[in-house]
Amino acid sequence: RELNDVTIMTYDSAYINLEKLPTFFGLVIADECHHAVSPSYRKALENITAPYRMGLTATPYRSDGLHRYYASVLGSIVYSLESEALQSKGYLARHREEKIYVTLPKDDLKEYRRLMKIYLDYCRSRFPNVKDPKERFRRVLELASRDQSAREALRAKHKARKIALSNDTKIKIVEDLLSKYRDEKILIFSRFTDIVREISRRFLIPRILHDTPEDERKEYLKMFREGRVRVLATAMALDEGVDVPDASIAIIISGTGSHREYVQRLGRILRPKEKEAVLIEIITRRTIEPSMARRRRRFEVFVNEDEHS
Repeated sequence: RELNDVTIMTYDSAYINLEKLPTFFGLVIADECHHAVSPSYRKALENITAPYRMGLTATPYRSDGLHRYYASVLGSIVYSLESEALQSKGYLARHREEKIYVTLPKDDLKEYRRLMKIYLDYCRSRFPNVKDPKERFRRVLELASRDQSAREALRAKHKARKIALSNDTKIKIVEDLLSKYRDEKILIFSRFTDIVREISRRFLIPRILHDTPEDERKEYLKMFREGRVRVLATAMALDEGVDVPDASIAIIISGTGSHREYVQRLGRILRPKEKEAVLIEIITRRTIEPSMARRRRRFEVFVNEDEHS
């Protein structure tokens, strides 16, 4: 590894190498510093003596609460800027948010409820006093390595989530939106790859997934930037750490409850532009998805929102 007056390294490289250089650096600048407080990366920064430290991020708050370690790793948050100020100065595009609600077909809803009952019955039998969904899930996950029933409960929950988040009704909504915004550049996001592959196949849209070859990925992004491709579909491959060309419409077929994921996806359409950007969430009623959509807004930053039900 080459060390200079200015040395650039990834978080993974820092984790491996910083312990060998505990007194070398006087200033550390951590970009996307919400990663710096994760357990492994936090340890790397705690083991060096750099007296001056600065962290930069658009998404400081973590759903797991680890942002509480900023003070000990990088220092407390000393400056923040709301999106409205950036929008008023032209650094971010104006935007609106829409929610489109769909209903599962009767048979799908029945199967969803059957699967969720398996998971919830297991939780009630093992942790009758635990009401927090995240804590219940964490405990089931811990037991899964040694408890067959826990594994079955997790499989049931995963299948139920897939029914709620990736159903054919949503694909029809996507088709309507592609027609409505036929002159706009659009990014389509989903939690699951199966529905991304289906949308790509059905509407002849390039897709970027975890297994997309690097040269193919770069070519799709170049075509999107140049306007030769108007729509890209992806699962989580473009959420962070990729220079994505500007788009004006983001369609979220499904996501997690992560606030950071939500803000990262929104940020994909907020590069400065004259026209108003639009973020559209497609949400399945009478499932866990409405609560997930609320949870990812827990640390509300962007508040200009329209709801359509």
